[in-house]
Amino acid sequence: MTRKILFFLIFIILFFHHFVFSESAEVEYIEVEHNRENRVYFHVYNLVVYGMKNKNIHVEFWLSQGSDWIYDSQITLDSQEVLYDPSYWNDEAYWFYYGYEEFNTYGDPHQPFWGSFFVFDDQTNDQLLRKDIQFSLPDDVLGTVETPSEDNSAVYEDDDYYVASYSWYLFKQYYKADFYVKKNDYQISIQERDSFQPRYGHAEDNGEYITLWDVDFNEFYSELYGYLYQQNSQRLKQVKEVLNSFKEKYSLGYAEFAKFVIACIQHTTYKLPQELWGIYTPLEVIALKTGDCDSRSVLLYSILKDFGYDTAIFYSDYYQHAMLGIAYVGSGDYLSYGGVKYYFVETTATGWEIGDLPPDWSNKDHWVILFPVIQ
Repeated sequence: MTRKILFFLIFIILFFHHFVFSESAEVEYIEVEHNRENRVYFHVYNLVVYGMKNKNIHVEFWLSQGSDWIYDSQITLDSQEVLYDPSYWNDEAYWFYYGYEEFNTYGDPHQPFWGSFFVFDDQTNDQLLRKDIQFSLPDDVLGTVETPSEDNSAVYEDDDYYVASYSWYLFKQYYKADFYVKKNDYQISIQERDSFQPRYGHAEDNGEYITLWDVDFNEFYSELYGYLYQQNSQRLKQVKEVLNSFKEKYSLGYAEFAKFVIACIQHTTYKLPQELWGIYTPLEVIALKTGDCDSRSVLLYSILKDFGYDTAIFYSDYYQHAMLGIAYVGSGDYLSYGGVKYYFVETTATGWEIGDLPPDWSNKDHWVILFPVIQ
């Protein structure tokens, strides 16, 4: 009898230890939401984490089709500390989304996909949870996500030009265009960028960090951005002519055309420049189809300004990020200057609308407006 009681107590202790002290997690369910802003949203509800008090977790979301993981689809959120055991994230704990146009590169949009939500121990990278959900794109969307007939990554050249073939998605359809950059203009723009100096003070870039004398950071980059616009505005003539042809063909209004141009540049590939001052020239972004935050923002500033838009550049030293600012009558996040509302535009990823300020960079106290200095 005593032995039976002992075994029973050991079982209770092990059972209690497994469910109270072991590191694990669970979610109640994942909801898929279609066709909002041309995106698929995944809402994760009621997360519970066990055995991780005073430790850190991070979450990831992946897509897969068949047995193949789609590595380009990975979304990883910042690490966060677990304060209690168990810890609860009630109602909507997390959300993720993908633009419909992304499914062309992820697989066959006419076949089902899987979405997988993971929770990891941040220190050991042990998996605490995996929750899967299968989904398909709805019928009314499939006609808008047909794979373009041309390779969007194509960049080729002839004797005089670099030619970049662009394809981008907006208003539930694809658009394609070839942009031409003169090779001579391209080289001159790089030389001008590399030889740039502020009007007052001095700057040096040794490849690892930038040193400024008698000029502060915001002043330096306001002048550099203005210089890049001024020197390259006319060199972007063919690009602006092509974009204007779409404007006329589709009778795009003020807001629609701004969104159209922004979407075009958002579809370029993100790459951190190793060039002087840490920025690509507008011609490099067009020809290479790549750029980082301020490289793309300066290009969009240049194009939209020449179409009559009141534009600026947002910069945050705290977030180490730049965004386009555009005077706009609408909704969303903005900063005011001189009585004008300049709305945030995220340029480094598709799907972000005018006025969308990504959650990771959402404290507007950390942002300033830079107006490129045009001499």
